[in-house]
Amino acid sequence: MTRKSKSEVEKNRLEKQRIQMKRWEIKQAAAKAREAKAKEQKRLRDLNAHLRKQRAIKRVEIPSQYVGESIFVHKRIYEGFMKDKTITIQRMYPVGGSGGKLVIEFKSRAGKVGELELQDLGLMP
Repeated sequence: MTRKSKSEVEKNRLEKQRIQMKRWEIKQAAAKAREAKAKEQKRLRDLNAHLRKQRAIKRVEIPSQYVGESIFVHKRIYEGFMKDKTITIQRMYPVGGSGGKLVIEFKSRAGKVGELELQDLGLMP
């Protein structure tokens, strides 16, 4: 077995170091790709959950302030408020076009006056 010169030993050491750096860079790139993929999957899951929730909300179409436009408000809240026997509705009017709101002014049996604003939910997504 022959003895290696210092330059050969240094070359081998540098080559091993270069190979280790290359492997480390590949591992880092793979970790970044996995992280980006997980982040995108989480974003899609959140978006789908949001859309599922939005689709579950029933809407009532009400003519808006402008001709030919409508606003869509939460059906359960709207109907529950209309069926409430302890209040009398003084005035109900839409504010703005699509993207606006429905304002309901009411008076309770106790004599208190209040106002309910139902925001436009938009069309079913």
